[in-house]
Amino acid sequence: MWSHNRTELYTRPRTTPLNLNTTGQQFIRNAMAFFNQTWVQTLTEEQRQGWRSYASRIWLRNRIGHQYRITGQNHFIRSNIPRSQGTSSTQSLAPALDAPTIYDLGPPQPVSHTVTSAGRVRVFHPSPQPWKKTAGAGLLVWISPSISLTRTFHRTPMHLLGTVFGGGARPPKGFTDLVVTPQFDPSLRTWLYARVSLPDGRLTGKSWSISPALPAP
Repeated sequence: MWSHNRTELYTRPRTTPLNLNTTGQQFIRNAMAFFNQTWVQTLTEEQRQGWRSYASRIWLRNRIGHQYRITGQNHFIRSNIPRSQGTSSTQSLAPALDAPTIYDLGPPQPVSHTVTSAGRVRVFHPSPQPWKKTAGAGLLVWISPSISLTRTFHRTPMHLLGTVFGGGARPPKGFTDLVVTPQFDPSLRTWLYARVSLPDGRLTGKSWSISPALPAP
């Protein structure tokens, strides 16, 4: 089957994906079922029509740059699963039941990161950014496992590292330290991406960071 890396397309043997049934996989499956049920049983027809109208105006982009659209129901689920993932024991991102009325996903939040110790990752998110002063907004951060420095690409599962919450009396500044579980080896390479979830459900594109940086070609 065809696949691609940073520079070109290539072929590889077809394989059967693993179903490890991890805690993260179970959470996503349960969240998809919950928000699908919410769409059918909780949202009013007016709310569903709002999401359909939103979907008709929003283009997404796949890995090779092609634009495509998805249904209003898929937008509702796509917007709310990250918000449920981003909820912590002390702060939450409330579900967005009403569709956004701004038809612009906004630019990705630029980020970079370093693994400062075996158990911590420092995520840099330059100021100012509007989401930082917006209650109900959050910067959600995903990270890869540690990978050998000889690898210049990754195809490993990403897991949610944490959420930087916007709003509040003390909005976030230029960086946030997030705890890594399990602990990473700081001498190895990690891939990280972040995206902003806004209170109305809009979800920005991914912004990537690699640490240590890849060698110059």
